[in-house]
Amino acid sequence: MKSPSILVIRPEKLGDLVVATPVFRAFKESFPQHQIHLLTDESFADVVRHDPHIDKIITIPWRGSTRGNRPSLLAIRLKLSEIKYQQAAILYSGWSEWNLICASLGISEVAQLGGTLAGTLLGHRMVLRGDRFKERHFRDWYLDVAEKLGAITSSKDPQIFIQNKEIEAFARRFPNYASLARQSTLLHLGGSPEGENVSVEKLSEWAPQIAVATGASVFVTGTPTEAVQWLKFSPPGIRDELLGKLSLREMMVAVLLAGRVVSNSTGIIHLAAAAGTPTLGIYTSDPANSERVWGPLGGHSSCLAPTIEDDAKRLSALASGGRLDLGEVISAGRVIHAISQLPLTEERGVIL
Repeated sequence: MKSPSILVIRPEKLGDLVVATPVFRAFKESFPQHQIHLLTDESFADVVRHDPHIDKIITIPWRGSTRGNRPSLLAIRLKLSEIKYQQAAILYSGWSEWNLICASLGISEVAQLGGTLAGTLLGHRMVLRGDRFKERHFRDWYLDVAEKLGAITSSKDPQIFIQNKEIEAFARRFPNYASLARQSTLLHLGGSPEGENVSVEKLSEWAPQIAVATGASVFVTGTPTEAVQWLKFSPPGIRDELLGKLSLREMMVAVLLAGRVVSNSTGIIHLAAAAGTPTLGIYTSDPANSERVWGPLGGHSSCLAPTIEDDAKRLSALASGGRLDLGEVISAGRVIHAISQLPLTEERGVIL
């Protein structure tokens, strides 16, 4: 007799997938005889590779909220049709097609974040985000969905899992970083596409000041596009040998090895916190993207956001139009002070 199976649907975004890892753990610990399957975007599936709480990862080419960038309902259903699922957790709101797919597969128990008309008509269990709780962390909303299906959610910090052979291969490719990383700051250049960020230009101004203040190397990471931006400024003394060169799994190793990680609100800050690395996330005070909703989770993470005085500058800048550079309202001095409060710790993420 085949083991019963639970399907978890979380199709997009790196940070969301990291924040959702306690859901996989809750299901596996609550239902150890069940198979836990994850449906997610092929671009980010690597982040949960080797997670022992996931038995199977099913990937689809999901490219965000635009319908033309999504596979068809039929194509998704065909991907899932080989397995008879007893339960499904939809960690994605506002898309009735997920409810229809689950119904067409004959899944008897479905819980979802948010509500849809199809979900209501089909009797699916819903976790609704009322206005009173809008600034609650998304990790907790995801766990509420798992609880709707009977999971016990006692262990709540996200985790990532890295193999020793991955660390060894990374160290052979980047020996200088591997030897210096524990005392260094890793500065990631990326930012949230929806939110307000510190620009690459402003980060290039901060990097030498961080190096002087900490007395240690600063390494930068980012995409090839961000690497092109960075090279316009190329501040002296900042190490850029990782910049634009890392796969997702290599990025996971880089944050695991780092002494500390500093970044805008991105998936990378969630990776670092889940690895147990001291992290500083720089966040906007916009409620939809604040640290209370999307901050890094872990014992060695902290966040920096505009103060009340800063926010007056922020709102003034937004009123004048254009995209806000958070680096114009948060000072380098505040960032350096926050970095100095981060511990350097040897307690790191799970290595297999």
